[in-house]
Amino acid sequence: MTIFNLKIIALICMILDHIAEYFSGTVPMELRWIGRISAPIFIFCVIEGVIHTSNLKKYLFRLYIGSALMGIGSIILNLLFKKASVPITNNVFSTLFLIAMLITGFEYAKPIKQKIFFALTFTIMQIAILIFEFFIVTYFFNNEPALVQTAYYCGIGGVLPNIIFCDGSFLWIILGILMYCFREKRVKFIIMYIFFSGIQAVFTISYGINIQNFLFINYQWMMLAALPFMLLYNGKRGKNVKNFFYVFYPLHIWAIFILSNMIAI
Repeated sequence: MTIFNLKIIALICMILDHIAEYFSGTVPMELRWIGRISAPIFIFCVIEGVIHTSNLKKYLFRLYIGSALMGIGSIILNLLFKKASVPITNNVFSTLFLIAMLITGFEYAKPIKQKIFFALTFTIMQIAILIFEFFIVTYFFNNEPALVQTAYYCGIGGVLPNIIFCDGSFLWIILGILMYCFREKRVKFIIMYIFFSGIQAVFTISYGINIQNFLFINYQWMMLAALPFMLLYNGKRGKNVKNFFYVFYPLHIWAIFILSNMIAI
């Protein structure tokens, strides 16, 4: 299975997930279960991208531009549809950019002093970005509900990516780093991924231990279903249609969001 094949599978699962997200109560909730497959595969693909790209700077730049445009567009739509029951908080590009940047930083900072310097610089920048976002959202959107404020945090986080207000928050960043560390150790990769998926299920315990909560409250543990697809990866890129994914991702979310709100009206 090539990178292209994996992206197509993740793309289909993602579309179903977003349809169920923005048409909540209208389409089957079970579509969101299928959606748990998409993010881990996209993370897996971006790691392969960082390793095999012929121009790392351009690769990182594309991810950032995708993140920034997605963030700006989502802020505009959230402002236009202020009464939306589900504001736009999605921006997987910001997550993928941060993972790619961290991998690049630690990979190319060879001496330990350089690695420490990179880690400190990244941490300081993240703190500064979070403080700035807090100021902006508090100043301009203080009277908005918490969910709407989160949407604006995520929107700004597209332009200024941070590990808190990105898709999956810091957990997906950690997953990306772990995937990178164990990418050449198949058995350890499997154990790590199963353990990480299991941790997601543990988080559900706070809601109470019953089937209802595991299936309909916190079902992120279903990301385990992505593992077989990643294990089928054959090391090949497949068809080169990289720009399609950069364009399709924001457009499909915006289209589903607008359609769901137009129907609601």
